[in-house]
Amino acid sequence: MDDTRPHTAHQIQATRAVDADRVRLLCTQAWIGSVANIATALIAFFLTLSAMESVLIGALPYAGVVFVYLARLFHVGLHQPPQDDEIPKWRHYMFFSSLLAGILWGSVGCLVLPQVDLPRQLLLVLIGSGVSAGAVSTLAPVYPVFLAFTLPIFGGLTAGYLYAGIFQPYGVGALILVFAALVMKTGRHQETSIARALWFSREKDALVLDLTEARAQAEEARALAEEAQHEAEMASAAKSTFLAKMSHELRTPLHGVLGMIELLRVSSMPTKEREFADTAHASGQTLLAILDDLLDLAKIEAQKVELEHTSFSLSQLMDEVCALFELQATAKGLVLHRDLPADLPDAVLGDGARLRQVLVNLLANAVKFTEQGSITVMVKRDHQRPVNALTFTVRDTGIGVAHDAKAQLFDAFQQADNTVSRRYGGTGLGLAIAHQIVSLMGGELQLKSEDGQGSEFTFCVELPPVHQASSACERRPPSIESAPLSLREDATILIVDDNSINRAVAKEMVTHLGHEAVLAESGAEAIKWMKRRAFALVLMDCEMPEMSGLEAAQAINLLMLKTPAGRKLPIVALTAHAIETHAEKCREAGMCDVLTKPVSLAELEQCLVRWCPTTS
Repeated sequence: MDDTRPHTAHQIQATRAVDADRVRLLCTQAWIGSVANIATALIAFFLTLSAMESVLIGALPYAGVVFVYLARLFHVGLHQPPQDDEIPKWRHYMFFSSLLAGILWGSVGCLVLPQVDLPRQLLLVLIGSGVSAGAVSTLAPVYPVFLAFTLPIFGGLTAGYLYAGIFQPYGVGALILVFAALVMKTGRHQETSIARALWFSREKDALVLDLTEARAQAEEARALAEEAQHEAEMASAAKSTFLAKMSHELRTPLHGVLGMIELLRVSSMPTKEREFADTAHASGQTLLAILDDLLDLAKIEAQKVELEHTSFSLSQLMDEVCALFELQATAKGLVLHRDLPADLPDAVLGDGARLRQVLVNLLANAVKFTEQGSITVMVKRDHQRPVNALTFTVRDTGIGVAHDAKAQLFDAFQQADNTVSRRYGGTGLGLAIAHQIVSLMGGELQLKSEDGQGSEFTFCVELPPVHQASSACERRPPSIESAPLSLREDATILIVDDNSINRAVAKEMVTHLGHEAVLAESGAEAIKWMKRRAFALVLMDCEMPEMSGLEAAQAINLLMLKTPAGRKLPIVALTAHAIETHAEKCREAGMCDVLTKPVSLAELEQCLVRWCPTTS
C-alpha cells in the first residue's frame, strides 16, 4: 500500500489490521478466480486439442491448472475467513498456490503454443492475457500474490513465441510486453485503491464508535470521507496542529485590535471614552489568555512540552506570583498570605517558568472564587518524601467544590457546575493545564475541599538546591517596566508586513515612541529599501507571499555583510506563531529577536532599547 500517513502507534496497528483485511479479501474472492480459471483452462484445452502434436505434453499444464484450482476451492471451502493469527499462513498459501498456477499457465505458452498453428497461438495469447487481466480483480488486494501469478504467465507466453520463431517483425512480442506492463500497473493501482478503501473504512468505523451521532450522520460522514480523501488521511493528525493554526489566525487580527486600542489609551481622550478603551483592552487580553491556554493544553496533550532544568530563585518566583494578584485580592477585601520558610534553599534547579504557570493558575482560581476571607500560598519541605521534594499549597476560603464535582475538575473545559460557569465565567482550562504540568514534573495535583468551605490545592515536586546561589541563579532580563530607556530618538525603523492593518499598527506604535517608520509590504520591497537608505532596525513579518520573512531576513543580512560596515542589521520577527520551534527558525534565519503578536507598546519599546544603537 502506498502509505504516506505518519507512523503513530495507532496507525501502525491500523495498517496491520488493513493488511489482514487484504488477505481476507483475497481468500473471500478465491472461489471466483478458481471457477474462472478452471473454465478457461477447459475451454482452451478443447480449442487447441485438435492441433496438438503431442496431446500428452499439451494436456499436462491444463490438467495442472484444473488440479490447483480445485484444490484451492476445496481448501477455501473447508475453512472460515482466517483469523488474525492465521493471516501469515494464508498469505503464504495464496502466494505459492498462485505462483504454481501462474507457472502452469506459463507452461501452456511454452509447451502448447509451439505445437499449434498461428490462429490458435494468437488465441492462446489472448487467453493468457485475459487470465492475467482477470487476476487484477481477484489477486490485486495483495500485490506480491498478483505478481507471483502474472509474471510466469507473460514469461511463458514470451518464451513460447521465442521458441516458435514467429517474432516477425516482433510486433506480437512487443504487444505482449506493453500489455504486461499495463496489467502490472493496473494491479498496483488496484492494490493501492483497495488498501486505501480498507483504511478509510476502519477509520470511519472508529469515528462512528467514538461519536454519539445518529447512524444517518455516520453514513453522510462516509460520503464526505470519499470526497475528501486527503483530509481523511490526515484525520489522525494531532489536535495541536489545528489549535496552533487557529491561534496564529486569531492573533493576527488581535494584533490590530489590541494595538489600536492601546494607542487610543495613550492618546488624549475624555475620561468616559478612556474607560471604554480600557474595557475593550481588558476583554482583548482575556481572549488572548484563552488562546494561550488552548495552545498550552494542545502542546501538553501532544507531548511536545519539554521541561527545562535551570536554576531560579524560589523567593523571587513567589514574590512575582503574589504581586500579580495583590491588587485584585485587595480590591475584593481579601488577605493574601505568602509563607516561605527561611530554611528552604532559595536557588533551586527546575523549570521555573512552568512552576510559575501552575501557581498563577491556582492563584487565579483562588482569587476568582473567593468572596471574603484570605488566600495563602505556602511552600514547605515534606520530610516523608525525598530530600529535594518541596510541597506547594494554595489555600482559600472561597466557595469550595462539591464532592461529586471533584472527579471532573481537572478535565479540560470543565468547571464544578453550570451555575459556577455562568456566575464566574472562565473556560475551565487553568486547572487542566496545571494538573498536566505537575504530572510532567513527576508530581500530582491534589484537592481537598468541601462545598462552601474553601479549597486547598497541593502538589509536591523535586527541586534540587543549587549551591552558590549568587552565581548559579538564572539572571533574568530586566522587566519592561524597569529597563533603561536609552534608545536614540532619531532611529529609523523599517516595517515589513503584507497586512495593511498590521503595518498601520506598527507604524503608529513606532511613531508614538518617537521614531521614524518606513513601510514595506513585501520582502522584495524591503530589500529595495535597504539599498536606498540606512535603518536602525527591521520589524519583519514572517508569513508573507512570494518571499517569506525568513527568506527576506537572510537576503538582507547577506546584503548588509557586503556593505563597508560589514555587519548584520538587527532584524526582529513579528510573528503570530506562539511556539518555540518557530522562534528557533527565526533565529536560524538570522533574526535577533522574536515578538509574538499581539505586541504591546511596552514590549516594542523594550525590544527597540535592546537592539537599536544608543546615543553616545
